[in-house]
Amino acid sequence: MRNFVWLVIGIYQSRSVHLSKIAGKIPGSAKLLSITRRLNRFLDNPAIRVREWYEPIAHQWLQAQLYCLRESRLIVDGTKVDFGHQLLIVSLAYQKRAIPIAWTWVKHVRGHSSVLNAQRIQLEGESQRKLRAERSMSNT
Repeated sequence: MRNFVWLVIGIYQSRSVHLSKIAGKIPGSAKLLSITRRLNRFLDNPAIRVREWYEPIAHQWLQAQLYCLRESRLIVDGTKVDFGHQLLIVSLAYQKRAIPIAWTWVKHVRGHSSVLNAQRIQLEGESQRKLRAERSMSNT
């Protein structure tokens, strides 16, 4: 649990998801490389279920955004990671920041894949319908 807490604090303070930058914000006498490796081992642990732990937080952010502003702006981005793969991320736009809500890997050869475009449309449509439904339920 301690590593998870330091990971979250490090992400917040460093404003980055790079382990070396996060490790630089964790206090202690350990060397930067040692802290980076500890965080990497923590994230590689199969008992750590990021999606399962993160989903309630992301859901709460979306609901809070809808409640306060009556709208949510979602950003969908596909980033080429290596040959044959892209990372598709859906983020919540909040105060000039993009807060990741959901992500998945997409097999992709090059250029703009039709799979990526289809998934974008599907995610955007499902998110909008879900957000509208949640908003109407919160107004009743």
